Amino acid sequence: MAPNEKVDCPPLGISSVNLAVEVWLIIFRWATWPPPHLEHPAEYHPFAPPSHEGEYADMVGPLAVKRTLALVCKQWRQMTLPLLYEFLVLNSREQVLSLGNVLDGHEEYRGYVQTVLLRPLGPLDGMRVHPRDVLEILGRCPNILTIMKPWWLAQPTDYMGAAQDHSHYLHEPAHPSLIPGHAMISPALTRLEWEHTRHGDAALFYHFTHHSPKLRYLYLSRVSLWNGRMLDLERPLAIPTVTTLRLNVRNSWLFHSIRKWRLPALTHLLIESIPSDFSQIQMQALVQAFSSTPKVVELGAHMRLMLTDCITPILRSCQSLDTIALYISFAELPDVDKHPQTERWAVKHVRVHIKPNPFSADTHPGLPVVPSHVLRFARWCTRLAGLEVVTFHDDWQAVLTNNHKALVEARRILKGSGWRIEHDDGRLVEFLDDA
Repeated sequence: MAPNEKVDCPPLGISSVNLAVEVWLIIFRWATWPPPHLEHPAEYHPFAPPSHEGEYADMVGPLAVKRTLALVCKQWRQMTLPLLYEFLVLNSREQVLSLGNVLDGHEEYRGYVQTVLLRPLGPLDGMRVHPRDVLEILGRCPNILTIMKPWWLAQPTDYMGAAQDHSHYLHEPAHPSLIPGHAMISPALTRLEWEHTRHGDAALFYHFTHHSPKLRYLYLSRVSLWNGRMLDLERPLAIPTVTTLRLNVRNSWLFHSIRKWRLPALTHLLIESIPSDFSQIQMQALVQAFSSTPKVVELGAHMRLMLTDCITPILRSCQSLDTIALYISFAELPDVDKHPQTERWAVKHVRVHIKPNPFSADTHPGLPVVPSHVLRFARWCTRLAGLEVVTFHDDWQAVLTNNHKALVEARRILKGSGWRIEHDDGRLVEFLDDA
């Protein structure tokens, strides 16, 4: 059989497996599950994993399955097309131009696109996707829910200082008005994940945030250790619809710029990481910028969050705070011996995750957490006068059964507290100690 020879599927009535089209669609969907827009929702979920390098393989892996299904026969291709085009990876200028021609020739494909991954390849001419090309593609697709330009696809050259950056001629300046004629409305966009670099991608960032009337989830990162001033993101930003702001920012200047933003609908603030020189005063300034609206603040699993007490300024400044979520092995809990009096904080619910810290020097055999950390957590909770619920996330069985002195004392405090102590599935925690 020649490689280009077409094969027609046998009629379903005489095939070895007689299945309705709807059943085939379900099979194809499960074979490529989950789609990226469900893996990266616009709703807050406690302790959702941070963005990481392994995601790329998970996201592009199903593309091979979809392409194979589309090549089997004409009927399968028609059934697979919505799955094939639901996720686009914009790799290069040539690929983007080719994709644009396909979308021009088949208008129905435009409505299939729901997730777009922007993947810059390098500083050489012809290798990096240009902002105008991106807008021309996205402007054709009215149903995009998620746009991702994640940190794990950034190149080292993306973080060059201005004096070293010889690729500026490939990019637009930062101000969005300098992309004339490309005002592209994203009517369905609900989630934007963006790694900010030294290149002119600030123009695209401002464009998406200004022209996405349904944007609810903004995930901003800056993981480069180069700590230069972020001049291109110093303009104030107002997004009236964003309810969740997630930050993995290790640049002090960018944190300073974020304080100027107006997010009147913000209810969830997630802080994955902070600059190494971040202080309590800086954290207080950040949360004060949004102090009246956040109901949930979550701190990530990063060593930098152990360098300073971020919890106290959050409790002091967030006037509407109902829930605080933290990783017990990555949080610097307030010292209750220095603050013995019960504080009238507004927080009613504490979520605590037991993810192990592989860099901890005080590990205990058979335990995922340092026993003294659990005792310190229990004692700290007693200082929260309004506390009603404590939720344990992940597997706490070893902590609940180990006879280490600190754990026995922590369980005694928690058991006698009067709070609802529950697992993350809603089951009540059972304390088997006699006390």
